[in-house]
Amino acid sequence: MRSTRAWSDYLTVDMDTPLTIRAARRDEAEAYAVFARASFVRTYESGNDPRLLANHVASSFSEELQRAELADPERRVMVIDAPGGGWGAFASLRANPVPDHVDSIRAVEVERFYVGEHWHGRGVAARLMDAVVDSARTDGFETLWLGVWQHNHRAIRFYEKMGFAHVGRHTFVFGGEPEDDVLMARRL
Repeated sequence: MRSTRAWSDYLTVDMDTPLTIRAARRDEAEAYAVFARASFVRTYESGNDPRLLANHVASSFSEELQRAELADPERRVMVIDAPGGGWGAFASLRANPVPDHVDSIRAVEVERFYVGEHWHGRGVAARLMDAVVDSARTDGFETLWLGVWQHNHRAIRFYEKMGFAHVGRHTFVFGGEPEDDVLMARRL
């Protein structure tokens, strides 16, 4: 995925400390792994089998895996840095096979979308999603799609607010076991 628009054009968040969305660098695999792992655990530890959670985290969020993702030309990782250092939020887009329920051949997956807890309710997630939409449009995509855990009601409400609609179900392998997640999509 290539964009002709500069990352600095995407956003400055109006908060106490201005924040900018930028492309993740290849040398940030450790920061990516640490933030993604912590965000995933925080989001999914309640209501899930701790063994399955540990298996998923171990198989999905190592520094080596994140390094490979950052080098993958079919992925784009957009980051907002935390004021004290490290990552505060990120979105990962991935050119991936489009599920049958998504009515578009020019679609890209919002593979991951996490905002640090301290920024919830401050408009950061909406601004990050706006940048995701702009990036996907610039790259010539017509549709964004994503899978979301059926029990993550807060995320589902957010995606609906951002123009995503339920289009079906999606299988997500969590800790080695398949789950039935909500499949959502939005036209650009």
